[in-house]
Amino acid sequence: MAAIEPGTGLGEAFLAWYGRNYQAHSSEGGYADFAPICGFQIGLLEYLLERFDHVSCERVCSGTGLPNIYAYIRHRGLAEEPAWLSERLKNA
Repeated sequence: MAAIEPGTGLGEAFLAWYGRNYQAHSSEGGYADFAPICGFQIGLLEYLLERFDHVSCERVCSGTGLPNIYAYIRHRGLAEEPAWLSERLKNA
């Protein structure tokens, strides 16, 4: 079993069965390389590699992940950005 908790980082742990009970073990899986599996994700990886030396799962799934994905969508013109949202983001 595994527990994955996106937040400011990407917390990961796994549970191992020891005969009568489970024991939790923490992990640093968030630092693993982001491994895209479709065209959108490949484009996102290429976009992020222009900005960062390393693109980890954490960089995509937590912390600054949502702003990174949003910036990529905006950069590629994949969705229209409403004016009200653009204004709010400038002030954030």
